[in-house]
Amino acid sequence: MHSDKRGYSAIESATVLTQIPGLNDRAASWKEIAAYFKRDVRTVQLWEKQEALPVYRGRCDRKFTVYAFKSQLDEWRRRRMPSHAAPALPNASPAERLESWKEIAAHFNRDVRTVQLWEKNGALPVYRQHHNRQSSVYAFKSQLDAWLRRAPARRS
Repeated sequence: MHSDKRGYSAIESATVLTQIPGLNDRAASWKEIAAYFKRDVRTVQLWEKQEALPVYRGRCDRKFTVYAFKSQLDEWRRRRMPSHAAPALPNASPAERLESWKEIAAHFNRDVRTVQLWEKNGALPVYRQHHNRQSSVYAFKSQLDAWLRRAPARRS
């Protein structure tokens, strides 16, 4: 029977690996990591370089792989985002939060530039998460809808 460098057989290694917490909640590629954050692949790659996103690299056959554990990604997100940065909406589901100008614009069925002008001129309720060089923007659907009801002239 063949054993690994720790002296485990293949069956014992598989048993040990399944006992590692968070192993089953693994994002197995840049695409899966980006989808978990609802961001572009390039954005999460920059986060890895600039903000120490916990990503692991491995080699399978002759191909390099990238993976991350979702529990570690959640912890990284909590550390990165101070508690005062995001307003807490009671019982807000993840579907309630819009994560980019594109998503906010789609919610209103308008162009990105239009909603950016609304923010500049009309106090559109959006929030910014500041990073090293840039900031990302997010908003909550219920707040946007309430803002639109108070500003009926913007519907056209």
